[in-house]
Amino acid sequence: MKRQLPSLNALKIFEAVGRTLSFTQAASALGLTQSALSRQVKTLETALGQKLIDRNQKRIVLTPAGQQLLAAASQAFDTLEKAIGQINEATARQVLHIRCPVFFASQWLIPRLREIEFISEADKIIISSPERQNDRDMPPVSCEVRWGDGSWPGFDGELLRSVRLQAFCAPPVAELFAHSGDTSRLRLLIFQQPNQQIWQHSWNRWLEANPLPGSNERLVCDSPKSTLSAACKGLGLALCDPVMLESELVLGQLVPFNEHQVGCAHSYWIKTPGAGDSPASQRLHQYLTQHFGNAGRRDSGTAAGRRHAAGVRPEPGANASAAGH
Repeated sequence: MKRQLPSLNALKIFEAVGRTLSFTQAASALGLTQSALSRQVKTLETALGQKLIDRNQKRIVLTPAGQQLLAAASQAFDTLEKAIGQINEATARQVLHIRCPVFFASQWLIPRLREIEFISEADKIIISSPERQNDRDMPPVSCEVRWGDGSWPGFDGELLRSVRLQAFCAPPVAELFAHSGDTSRLRLLIFQQPNQQIWQHSWNRWLEANPLPGSNERLVCDSPKSTLSAACKGLGLALCDPVMLESELVLGQLVPFNEHQVGCAHSYWIKTPGAGDSPASQRLHQYLTQHFGNAGRRDSGTAAGRRHAAGVRPEPGANASAAGH
């Protein structure tokens, strides 16, 4: 059934004029001239066959018909505005944009993506991994996880999870060492980043507690992923965060070389939730805090879990990082 309504544009203009009781204010708010508004109001009056504004007064005075129409028009436009706002809010919640280090994404986040989709109720999830974490020009996202010391200018974040590092290797490497005890052929896999020596420092701290006589061979890798891949291929020992090796440990690609762990100066940080964050963002923040922030505490089957459960804390002054970030 066709609705018997006059021009919606004319109704919108009349509502603005009636609400402000000023052609000047209404024209400014709508970006139109006063004469254009006056013509639209007259068109509306003609369509209704009723005067809406008493033009014999020095100021705008609504007729009884004008007052009745203003009340109905204002209520209708308020209802429309509220509904459109709710639709826009719902649409915004459907997209969840997560910015995080690529290794964190591939090793921990993506394997849990279906669960995250379920708990966040997001229709679409975007994962981006910028090369630089401290770029102030990066657009805002729903959730951001960073790896480092937390001292990025302009980053409003909180500690998500402290990290401890452990040496891992392929099973054949562990078996060879267990049988021969020969450390001379053990190669250290080091992830090296320009202008940073924290990965070498982490190995130095580990070697202080675990001397490897005769082992001087090093293989420098350009990414955490290549370091991990080299370890899985039996090329040496890699210092890693056990929490990031869930798949490799389950599949038997890697095993702990021993149970010794070293503290790490770098940690995982997460953007502090804001009051304007969507419910999906807030649910994701809660999920990451609960499941990643506490990771290792429930995993008593691994050396990391046993040490964490025993209350082992990072060693004072440990300044280290390693493959897995």
